[in-house]
Amino acid sequence: MTTALQGEPALLTVRPLVQGDRDAVVAMHDRCSMASRRLRYFSAKPVLPPRLLDVFTDRSRGLSLAVDDGSGRIVALGHMMYDATRPGTAELAFLVEDAWQGRGVGRRLATLLRDLGEAEGLAELRASVFSENARMRKLLTAMGGRTTRTDDPAVLEIVLPLRTLAAAA
Repeated sequence: MTTALQGEPALLTVRPLVQGDRDAVVAMHDRCSMASRRLRYFSAKPVLPPRLLDVFTDRSRGLSLAVDDGSGRIVALGHMMYDATRPGTAELAFLVEDAWQGRGVGRRLATLLRDLGEAEGLAELRASVFSENARMRKLLTAMGGRTTRTDDPAVLEIVLPLRTLAAAA
């Protein structure tokens, strides 16, 4: 599966993340600010642990997408990772390189992951979000997500219900 996203000024390519993307993913993380990495991983993660890429590329655990700018340079990652404790549910998360934020890349990536989750028959996507992360809260609630509090007052969970094939039938 490869798809294109029209971005400014480039045509972006979205494809599954693969092990061979390790160097490009590390480089993208290096270009992201500590603040962006903190909002994504709940810590600044100065270095992406190698085992995390193994998790991201293990298709039995979910689907991770790489967005590149047409030159092979990854500018965003999106993840839909299955929740083993909640059948029919996956965790939604993504990181967009700072220079590409505010250009609709996150919205397009979230929409694509939602559509892929629906096609897989998932019932919902869940995202754990710092309450201060206004962009992510606004994006997911605009897509129909419901916000709930967690035990940690700094963290919200946003549940995005999906129209599965079973629900449509």
